Amino acid sequence: MRQFNTSIIIPVMKLTGFRFSKSFRRGDTLAHRVVYRMISTVEANIKADRKSKVIFPLLIVIALFTLGSAVGETPVENCTADYCISEGETIEQLGL
Repeated sequence: MRQFNTSIIIPVMKLTGFRFSKSFRRGDTLAHRVVYRMISTVEANIKADRKSKVIFPLLIVIALFTLGSAVGETPVENCTADYCISEGETIEQLGL
């Protein structure tokens, strides 16, 4: 169970840059002791620091997909349920 939890948390740690401090090993608080029992914090820190052969290319694919889907979209106007204000228009011009 501890290894499974560790493998789940490693990708999150790589993306966020979070690392477990020594206080988890020492068990400074009840929360630290619980986390240390459920996750191999030392192994998670070591594996999160390793360069991944999968994460970086995956991030590139996600970035390209996100940028590709944004190309060609029309800009969103300032709209409410009753009216839209296009770029350059003011509320006074609309008579509101």
